[in-house]
Amino acid sequence: GGLYLLWHIRRRINFVVLVIGVAGLVALVLGLDFYISHYTRSGSMLTRLGATTFVNMMPESRAGAWTGAWERIFEHPWIGHGPYYSGQSGTRLWFWPHCLYLFVPNNVGFIGLAIFLWLLGSLFRVSIPHTDDLRRSRFSEGYLLIGHVQLVVFIVDEIKIEYLRNPNYGFQIWFMFALIVAAYQISRHEAAEPVPAPAKVRS
Repeated sequence: GGLYLLWHIRRRINFVVLVIGVAGLVALVLGLDFYISHYTRSGSMLTRLGATTFVNMMPESRAGAWTGAWERIFEHPWIGHGPYYSGQSGTRLWFWPHCLYLFVPNNVGFIGLAIFLWLLGSLFRVSIPHTDDLRRSRFSEGYLLIGHVQLVVFIVDEIKIEYLRNPNYGFQIWFMFALIVAAYQISRHEAAEPVPAPAKVRS
């Protein structure tokens, strides 16, 4: 997400500030990884990522879940199993899909997946930023830049997890969707109005 944002604002990047920021971020990540791996019960995230292996182009930790989810989809490929995901079907136990794009068709079939992908595509289209300046007087356009990056992070991140497994997290995601739509509608309305002059700063 950070790299994607930097690409959008590349014309306004100060190289010295960028280098300092990247160095600080790397130091922060390494420091947090050291603290977590030595002073908590969690292991090193970087070590785990480095040890990741792939099975048929799938991460080893997801291969079983993704294969099972794909198999289960074809029990009811068009309308799915219903809006509630159960880890047990008859006498068989199923893993959580660990992928939103497998979770959705498990519940509402390929028809539901097509509608959901259309929704994500529409949100992506309307959130494409028309500015690379976060300091513009029109707040809605500045927010669309951030909202667009948030949406891209969400779309990519959901390949490895499904937000719908959590009964509370879903509200946050749809709130983000709603903010993107609201900012898009406000920016369209404001586009017909003249841009106000920047406020004068008293010395």
